[in-house]
Amino acid sequence: MIPVRLTIEGLYSYQRKQTIDFTRLTAANIFGIFGQVGSGKSSILEAISYAIYGDTERLNSKEGRGYNMMNLKSDSLLIEFEFVSGINHKSYLVIVSARRNSKRFEDVKTIERKAFVDDAGDWKPVELSSLEEAIGLSYANFKRTIIIPQGRFQEFLQLDKKERTNMMKELFNLEKYDLFRKAASLDKRNNDKRQFLEGQLSSLGDVSAEQIEQLKELLSQYQDLAKELSAELEQKRKELEAWKRLKELNIKKEKLLADRKELAEKTAAISRLEDQLKKYEYCLVHFKGLMEQEQQAQKSINLLNEALRIEKQSLKKTLDELADKQQQQVTLKADYDQRDRLNAEADDLDRIAKAKVLIAEIESLISRTAKGEAVIKANEAKVKELKDVQEKQTSNLKNLKQQLPDVALLSRVREWYTYNKSLSAQHAEAKQEHELALKEKQSADGELVLLLDGKDFAVGLPVASPAQAQEKIREEVVRLTDIVRQKDKELQHLLVQQKLGQYADELKSGEPCPLCGSTHHPQILNIANVAEAISTTRRQKENAQASIDQCNVLDRKLVELGTKLKGVNEKCGRATERVAKLEADIKQHQDKFEWEAYKTEESLSKAFAAADKLGKDIKQLEDAIEKAASNLQEEEKNTEKYRKAVEAFKLEMASKEGQKQSLIAGLRHLQLSQHEGKAPKELEDMAIAMRNHVGSVVAKFDKLSTEIADLRQQEGKSSGSIAANEANLLKEQQSLDSITQSISQKLEANGHLSLEEVKQTLALGLDVDGVRKQIAYHNQAVQTVVAQIIENEREFAGRTYNAEEHLALDAVVVELANREGANRKDIGRVENEIATKNAALEQQAAIRKELDVVVMRASELATLKNMLQGNKFIDFISTTYLQNLCSAANDRFYKMTRQRLSLELTEDNSFQVRDYMNGGKTRSVKTLSGGQTFQASLSLALALSDNIQRMQSADQNFFFLDEGFGTLDKDSLGIVFDTLKSLRKENRIVGVISHVDEMQQEIETYLKVVNHDDRGSIVTASWE
Repeated sequence: MIPVRLTIEGLYSYQRKQTIDFTRLTAANIFGIFGQVGSGKSSILEAISYAIYGDTERLNSKEGRGYNMMNLKSDSLLIEFEFVSGINHKSYLVIVSARRNSKRFEDVKTIERKAFVDDAGDWKPVELSSLEEAIGLSYANFKRTIIIPQGRFQEFLQLDKKERTNMMKELFNLEKYDLFRKAASLDKRNNDKRQFLEGQLSSLGDVSAEQIEQLKELLSQYQDLAKELSAELEQKRKELEAWKRLKELNIKKEKLLADRKELAEKTAAISRLEDQLKKYEYCLVHFKGLMEQEQQAQKSINLLNEALRIEKQSLKKTLDELADKQQQQVTLKADYDQRDRLNAEADDLDRIAKAKVLIAEIESLISRTAKGEAVIKANEAKVKELKDVQEKQTSNLKNLKQQLPDVALLSRVREWYTYNKSLSAQHAEAKQEHELALKEKQSADGELVLLLDGKDFAVGLPVASPAQAQEKIREEVVRLTDIVRQKDKELQHLLVQQKLGQYADELKSGEPCPLCGSTHHPQILNIANVAEAISTTRRQKENAQASIDQCNVLDRKLVELGTKLKGVNEKCGRATERVAKLEADIKQHQDKFEWEAYKTEESLSKAFAAADKLGKDIKQLEDAIEKAASNLQEEEKNTEKYRKAVEAFKLEMASKEGQKQSLIAGLRHLQLSQHEGKAPKELEDMAIAMRNHVGSVVAKFDKLSTEIADLRQQEGKSSGSIAANEANLLKEQQSLDSITQSISQKLEANGHLSLEEVKQTLALGLDVDGVRKQIAYHNQAVQTVVAQIIENEREFAGRTYNAEEHLALDAVVVELANREGANRKDIGRVENEIATKNAALEQQAAIRKELDVVVMRASELATLKNMLQGNKFIDFISTTYLQNLCSAANDRFYKMTRQRLSLELTEDNSFQVRDYMNGGKTRSVKTLSGGQTFQASLSLALALSDNIQRMQSADQNFFFLDEGFGTLDKDSLGIVFDTLKSLRKENRIVGVISHVDEMQQEIETYLKVVNHDDRGSIVTASWE
């Protein structure tokens, strides 16, 4: 996982948005994040971890994460993290956000996380679980191997056996070596298959070829009967179809006669409807239009009368309101004319109030300026005194440094003595290990002899070669397995002979044989001693099987012993090589000694003691100088701060004096002396009251003017509208009189209709087209029914329908169809039975063949399962991984401790330390100092990260350290830093979080985090 970009806002101390571009940092391979304690350095790591996993160790899910993680001065939280991970180097983006409730400060909404993957330049949403899959680590192991937060750096070193084993299983996928479950699963499936096959044989029952022949003969009889039934049924169905046609014609005839009767009854009503339609059409043409015009004219007259009444009332109301508004305007006019002078006096009151405020501020500034000048004078005297002290201390420090010996030379001599002791201790230990390895080899050889010379088993096994002995045992197992199979066949044959003998003993002359059915038995089978042969064969089979089991047990023991012998031989070889190498190293190391002044360790110790004392004196004096410099800088800052403040006071006084004079010069109607006893607030209130009065008068006067103009306009509109409506009313009345006269003339011309009769006729509202269609439809229906009755008589052709004969024939057809269906089912049943029995015969043969294979496999799987019992294989693999990890860690740890310490693995897979400064003896890792514990933890973490990088096939990997540097002395810190710098050659990216100044001086590319009281944590880069 390589970080690309991180944006933080509103998280812990990060009040404002801060964006970190990791591309510049990772390009340097090693970079730092520095700042004081509490500046917000570790929050960067927590932001990355929370973005990927949605988890944090500071707070659990019940402790109000949203509220406690959000900055108290922020209303929202934002984390945006972009990174590259996986073999394909895919880019991922995670966005974390939350908002505070605007009404309830402590209520922070649920934190939301969204994940995206780069798809050809577009961010495509993905599931959050895909982030962990891309990185390939759980949250717990991510904190142990990639980003290690404060307090967790030593975790892997101090985990107990169970937790460390579980971690190794997860990191290196060791579950794939748990082969016992697979072997047990194979054995179970094989046993299930055996039971299934045996059950299938049992379920098939007895099947013979004679049974199949009998079924075929029965099938032929059913097929002949099917042909006869099919021919007879076809003939009867044709006769039944003719009767059905006659029945349909008879039903149609009865319906046509009923329709003709119904139409005849409707003929008189249709005639009356025709007369009514003619009268309606006449009235529609001659009277409907005139009557509608008469109604419309009367309606218009009524509307005009109502409108005139309403408009006359509105005109009276408008005139009354106009007189009232004009009277109100006359009352306000006097105050309205004085509005400009009153506003000018209000402005003068504001200027006087501001001038009084400025006078008070100027007096305050004069007092503060005098106090500031006194403080400046006192601080300048203190600065001079501090400078004198600093010069004296600097001179003393220079003298002490000139007395320091060559510490680098002393360190090289001490390293020679330390390494010499380490080599001697290792040589003694190597010789002891060599002797122990020889004893283990003798013990293993003795075990092999005892195993192969045992009395329980003897097949002439070679004692010197376990592999040859195993080969011979396996050949014996194959031979014994063939014997077991042969005895199985013999036993089955003997059991058949025994059964035939029982049948032969029961045969009697004249009675049928239970096998062949014959009553004549000329040659009866004679079987003797079958029971004894069965017993002997069974015993031989059991003996062979017991020998197989004994061979399998011996084979497993040989496998275990062979593995042990191989390990012991390799151990002896390594011990011999180590003794020889150490002896050569000791000689080579002693030849390098070149310091005559330090032939003894005592002289070296005295030199170091003198150097240590001078170093402490120098350190004490440097601290004093640093403190004095800090005090001097602080006093100089204070002096400058007061000087700038005094100058600012003077500038502010001049500015305020100018403002005061400008305000006094701007007075138009009032004078400052007129309001000596009044406060600025009182004057401001007077100005506000005066402006409010003027504003109120102007607003009321303007409003009345507008309302009077509107009322006069409304008066004109109402008068014009009344005149227009009176003219329209006269025209409408004349139109109504003309229409009434036209209607009377048409009624007189007709001579048969009255006005009331015309109104009733038109009120019918007949649908003319619909009535005409109704009459035409009736006439057409009468013609159609008559024609259909004639056609029906022609189709009968003199025949008569008989319902009883029709029903009898229908019953005959149903009976024949039922018989045909039953016969067809019999044919299908017999055909299925024939097919089933044929398949059963073939299936029996196949099952017996498969069952033989399954029985043999059961024996082999039982052996395999016994060999994989328990978790020994996984424990062995886990131990191997840990040994490799420990060896890789020692490559760095041994150098970091200047060849004094190394890590080792105990029998229970815990870590211990071998101390070469104390005779090469081992001790617990818990006895290490803080600095040594950090060195061991760092070495293990780097080794673990190396393994993970190889597993993920990554060309680069990211590793972050966030603790431990404060516990190291200067020399140890230098060694650690040299180790970190060497990682650049390994194409590794290392990030360091520290508050130690020495680290910042050594790392060129870094981020600086400063926590400001007003702005929160601010991040700046070294290249900015």
